[in-house]
Amino acid sequence: MGFAALYNTYRRQPASIGIGIIRWWNAYWFQPAPLVHLAFCRILLIVVQLLILTLDVGANNRLAEVAILPDYLYDPMYVLRLFIWPFGSDFRPSLGVLLTVYWISLAAGLLALVGLKTQWSLLLFALGNIFMMAFRYSFSDFHHAEALMIIALSILVLSPAGKVLYIDNLWRRRQPNTGRRGFEEINLDAKDTFARWPLLLIQWMFALTYLDAAIQKLKRSGLAWMDGYHLEFYLYGHGLPSGNDFGVWLAQQHALTVMLSWTTMVWEGTFSLVLLLPRLARVYIPLGVSLHLGMCVTHIACFREWFALYVFFIPVMFFPLEQWRWLSQRIPQGEPPIVFFDGVCGLCNRFVTWVMNQDHEVIFRFAPLQAETARVSLPPQPINPAEWTIVLVDEAGIHHESDAIVRIVSRLGGVYRGAALLIWIPRLLRDRIYRLVAGHRYNWFGQLEACRVPTGEDRSRFLP
Repeated sequence: MGFAALYNTYRRQPASIGIGIIRWWNAYWFQPAPLVHLAFCRILLIVVQLLILTLDVGANNRLAEVAILPDYLYDPMYVLRLFIWPFGSDFRPSLGVLLTVYWISLAAGLLALVGLKTQWSLLLFALGNIFMMAFRYSFSDFHHAEALMIIALSILVLSPAGKVLYIDNLWRRRQPNTGRRGFEEINLDAKDTFARWPLLLIQWMFALTYLDAAIQKLKRSGLAWMDGYHLEFYLYGHGLPSGNDFGVWLAQQHALTVMLSWTTMVWEGTFSLVLLLPRLARVYIPLGVSLHLGMCVTHIACFREWFALYVFFIPVMFFPLEQWRWLSQRIPQGEPPIVFFDGVCGLCNRFVTWVMNQDHEVIFRFAPLQAETARVSLPPQPINPAEWTIVLVDEAGIHHESDAIVRIVSRLGGVYRGAALLIWIPRLLRDRIYRLVAGHRYNWFGQLEACRVPTGEDRSRFLP
């Protein structure tokens, strides 16, 4: 190779490297990702922050407690100065102003939760929380757990978190020949180029926060931090004044405190591996929840917001999108789904009537469990009719108890799709509630002498 050719090769190399870095950057941060993951994060974070505002800030009069502190303690944070700039850098908001911001934030949070003017209401909700937090921090009371929650809400403002699971654009007119109004379909398969970076950015914030915590521990105490005595000091310091017997007992278990100290240090220092090897999240996230829960129980510190922020790891770990695709199948393929119900149960018959009234697309067919179709299509039922449960047979299989109820209501479309969120409640708990009602349905809602006999237009929707 001649000198000129060699020179041209190396002259072009930096450009190719730069293009490669840009491509990698775009592929990492801006790869199309499901919008539904981001929407679930939005909903859960707003719910948690609304509960904190209502039960903590509002119920405990935290704003009033801070508002009466003397002026010489007031040193406005820089972010608060941006809010009060028109009134002067030393302006101190009154309690009336704080309460106004509080109630506006609550209203904006509720609108952002249901998805009315989602981005604007989410922006107002985030700004209100930033204002209240910055005012409280202007008296030198800093808590990084709260700060990370507010930063996460601010990131969601800049994200497409309001593009699914919202009601802004759900209501529309159907085809002119139907003369009816209805709700647009919710496409849970929808992806967006900008749906990935908010999740990754908050995950990186987690990793850097934990890494900094590990580094600070090592800077202060070195490897001696893992000797167990540091943790015992904190356990005694918080357990004795608060009367926490468990914390005091744990402080007396030296071998256990050594193990917990090493576990905490290794976990914090290596948490960033989750971002390189996502499968590790199935180990690191439950361990993190356990460690934070232990801190709450022993009164060392309770990072309530962090429990909610872990949701940014959960969608991909435990709730892959494939589990939710049945919700976007408004019109089933092949045979229509069949709802089997106890034909002599008063509650069951009322539920069937309600479903028929809401089923404008005529999706479902119905059959009593006492009829021939049920005997042919289903496994043998318990001898005691009180143990019978509602059954849904659709293209995905046979579903019983609470799963059947959730799927039936969700497939009615429109606002009823929100019932799909009940899937997030552990099935064990859902089924317990279902069985409680089902076990007393005859006493509470009555029992018919015979199965209902469909009439008129309903006849075609019932199977023998």
